[in-house]
Amino acid sequence: MYAFNETRVNAMSVINHIRANRPAAKIRGVEENDKQMAEIRQGLYLNITNNCDFDSTKDYAAGHQVAGGYGIWRIDTEYSTDTAFDQDIVIRPGINPLCYLADSRDKDELKRNAKHWFVHTKLPNDEFDAKYPKAERTAFEPEDDLDDELDDDDSTWVAEYWVKKPYVKHVCLLSDGKTVEKDKLEELPEGVTIVRERKVNTFKICQYIISSSAVLEGPNEWAGSMFPFVPVYGYYTVIDGKVFWGGLTRYQKDPQRALNWALTSVYESIGNAPQAQYWATAEQAKGCVKQWAEAHQKNLPALIYNPDPAAPGPPQRMGGADVPVALIQAAAMARDAHKASVGIFNASLGATSNETSGKAIRARQDEGMVATFNFGDNMAKSERRTCEIINDLLPHIYDTERNIRILGQDGAEKYLKINQRDPVTGEVINDISAGKFDFTVTTGPSFATQRQEAAEFYTQMAQANPALSAVAGDLIMKSQDYPMADAIAERLKLTLPPQIQAAISQEKPMPPEVQAAMAQVEQLQAAVQQQGQLVQQAAEEAKQEKAGADKAKADVQIAVSQLKVEEANLAKQVADFKTLVAQTQLNMATQQEKTEAGNEKAELSNQLGQALADIQSQAAQLFQQYTQQLAAMQAQALQTSQPQVVVPRSPRVRAIRRVNGGMVPEYVDEAAQ
Repeated sequence: MYAFNETRVNAMSVINHIRANRPAAKIRGVEENDKQMAEIRQGLYLNITNNCDFDSTKDYAAGHQVAGGYGIWRIDTEYSTDTAFDQDIVIRPGINPLCYLADSRDKDELKRNAKHWFVHTKLPNDEFDAKYPKAERTAFEPEDDLDDELDDDDSTWVAEYWVKKPYVKHVCLLSDGKTVEKDKLEELPEGVTIVRERKVNTFKICQYIISSSAVLEGPNEWAGSMFPFVPVYGYYTVIDGKVFWGGLTRYQKDPQRALNWALTSVYESIGNAPQAQYWATAEQAKGCVKQWAEAHQKNLPALIYNPDPAAPGPPQRMGGADVPVALIQAAAMARDAHKASVGIFNASLGATSNETSGKAIRARQDEGMVATFNFGDNMAKSERRTCEIINDLLPHIYDTERNIRILGQDGAEKYLKINQRDPVTGEVINDISAGKFDFTVTTGPSFATQRQEAAEFYTQMAQANPALSAVAGDLIMKSQDYPMADAIAERLKLTLPPQIQAAISQEKPMPPEVQAAMAQVEQLQAAVQQQGQLVQQAAEEAKQEKAGADKAKADVQIAVSQLKVEEANLAKQVADFKTLVAQTQLNMATQQEKTEAGNEKAELSNQLGQALADIQSQAAQLFQQYTQQLAAMQAQALQTSQPQVVVPRSPRVRAIRRVNGGMVPEYVDEAAQ
């Protein structure tokens, strides 16, 4: 019987649909304080999956999941380099899923409640002897299905036995809110006490390496609290306490057998049927038999025959036997049954249908994938489980102060230091062990595909609304995958309206030099306002006097007006200074990659120093004018016969100096004079 494998095409359509819509896990903080650490953990998870080429691991598992019904991968740890003691988390594919056996009592699809796991491995005899020189090589047969092709005399089967071992641990609640194990608490930080403690019945995961007759290695304690194995099933059902699982091929076997039989019968019937022959009378063939016998082998220019009055005309060609119609109908029925068994029809495989628009075609294809949606959904569940296991491992593997790389969803890199203790406060900065998190998974096109679609959409929007380019031209250019697109986007950012540039600069952190200068400006402005309030207070008291001189009141009003003008000038200068700070900060951000950091800082310091000196000079002059006006008002009040206006004497300001980062006025000692 011949094989006409149409099962493979259906399986590949499902596998490639999973590849085109990859699941992506995300770590979220449960509380508001956990949001920043959730972003760090998410970036670290993306970095781990990127380094391990997790997409290829999932693609390999998807092939086993769809075709065989069961795929798997595992999480492991390894040293970052041969000379380092820091470890990294890695993800490895399960090359032969049938060698991974979970606790049969656990009916959960992801085996989250399993008590043990077996992982069978075949070691070459020389490697076995080198690794376990005192052990005896004995036959170890994991499964009958694996014996035929995998057993040989040059190798020995061993197994990893993973088991949960129960134990009691003492946990303590500290006064700073942290919960730690009492056995691991070497010394309490200063000022921290134990508030509460209790016993917890829990377990630890251990690994043993065993042969059929001995324990070769172990126990090796696993760092996490979850088994490092992630299965992914195709169809998974529990019936009467028994687990049934399978892949896409399982339900196509009988239709495929029927199709093989029907098409084989059709082709055999055609092959066994007699070929078409010429029918002639004896008179017509007389003397021409040899020529007619070689007609099917030689390209003869003409065939000679003898005329026969009893049979007018040349010999007649008669057709061969026809293929039975029943066989052709059986082949068509088998092909339809093949499609119906998995719910994948011609439109889902790209065949031409009545749909004409791209949207309608995609809708029909997606409709066909509904019957096989469980494969992609189960892959997303396994992705989430992987994120849970790695998140559980992070505080145990990344438990020291170290620099790490985290990635964004778009692949952007960022480097930061974790578990760094502050020498002043003693607090741990970016403590990877802090926080509580949950997980979610989204499924869809990759970021590169989304970026291409977004770039096309932005371009169409800019064409329909040209004003959009004036306010978001840099973002539209940045979304394009063209050479120098980022450089062009940076230049377009410089042409944005001032209000947008100011908003962008406010979102960026201020350099320490700018923050100090802004604080000094605010102190100066507050001092000027305080002196102005003294003048206004004196003016109000003068106005309230019933017998006050009109000329004195007019002079006070003029003085107050002049002082307000000076104060407005100072406020304008302060506003100009703030604008200079914002513009300088924006220029530093946009030209950060083109200019040396030392030159840029020196230029910023010069600009801030000049602006600050101008403001200090203006403030000193304004202080002096305030003092003179107050003195004049007091002198005039003494000369007049009207009731005296009592004004608090304000000392004269000689200079303004910087003390501990703030601006402090220095007064004239009039008592000494």
